[in-house]
Amino acid sequence: MNVRLTSPGNNSNKNSFREIPMVLGGSDYYGFVFGVGVPTISAFYSYNFYDHWRSFYPLYHTSYETFRLMDELIDPGFKTHQAVAQIFGEMLRRLGDEYILPIDVVAYADYIQRQFDDFKSLNISKEITNHGFSFDYLEGAITNFSIAASNFNDRLKHIDKERVLDVRKVNDQMALLDRAFLDREGLPRLNLQQRIQRHVLFAPTNEHPFPGLYTAMKIEDEELRWQSVDKQLSVLTFTIESAASTLLDVVSW
Repeated sequence: MNVRLTSPGNNSNKNSFREIPMVLGGSDYYGFVFGVGVPTISAFYSYNFYDHWRSFYPLYHTSYETFRLMDELIDPGFKTHQAVAQIFGEMLRRLGDEYILPIDVVAYADYIQRQFDDFKSLNISKEITNHGFSFDYLEGAITNFSIAASNFNDRLKHIDKERVLDVRKVNDQMALLDRAFLDREGLPRLNLQQRIQRHVLFAPTNEHPFPGLYTAMKIEDEELRWQSVDKQLSVLTFTIESAASTLLDVVSW
């Protein structure tokens, strides 16, 4: 998902947060993010997109991408490589030193709400409601998740860090949250060339909200389309509601 980065020297001001786009489906981490729900980060140096609209350096992933090319032309002295390694090393150190993982579950709730608002603004959402479907249960599940996320953050403020099992409990709840958004059967595919995707929130292209429901509306056969829409709307509602339950205090049921 999207994460937030504070501006240097101003990390107390929430308005200073800048969003880092979530990882997409074009690299080796595809299976981790969209298959098994493992939180993933991809960090790299790139061109200034405003000056040079390039994602990577020329000759990337070609037979000319040799050690000599990198050492003499692309990154003399491997200074950029060193900087990226230092950034990752510092991130790992900070994650390892923190008793409570620095994860904001409310960010998930905000993201789901934005997806819902974006989907409702699409023409296909009107087609769905005109066909007799309702978004009321989905909206209710999103509200329940938002409440659960907010309550979870409130409980974090009162965690006794001397109680190891209490710390382990909340850390596990945060670290495993992504897996709660997986549909084991996988989302619908329009052709066999499309890779299997199980995450109901995040799409490899990040072009459309609620990828399963959106893809279902693209099925050509009308009968199969509405059967799939019915199923995906149910799956999405159930999954978000279930994800909310994973954030509850496990001893307060």
